[in-house]
Amino acid sequence: MAKPKKRYVCQACGSVSSQWAGQCADCGDWNTLVEDAAGSNVTPFQAKHNLQSGGRAIQLTGLNTDIELPERTATGIAELDRALGGGFVEG
Repeated sequence: MAKPKKRYVCQACGSVSSQWAGQCADCGDWNTLVEDAAGSNVTPFQAKHNLQSGGRAIQLTGLNTDIELPERTATGIAELDRALGGGFVEG
């Protein structure tokens, strides 16, 4: 049987990591990762792919939100304009 993997939970944001690090990758706080005692039954696959419960919620933007599209400058080369989504964008 495979050795169970450890998991580390950030005390600031609840993010879960498969290995200890000095700084949390999600919130950036230092020295907040501690080994989770309840993580002893985590399979190696779950630990590797960070499939444990925890972490923080992310606010998603709806698809119906109007987005202002940037003005594009056509190059005159049809295939290049198609690849660039209509031409170059300033900036």
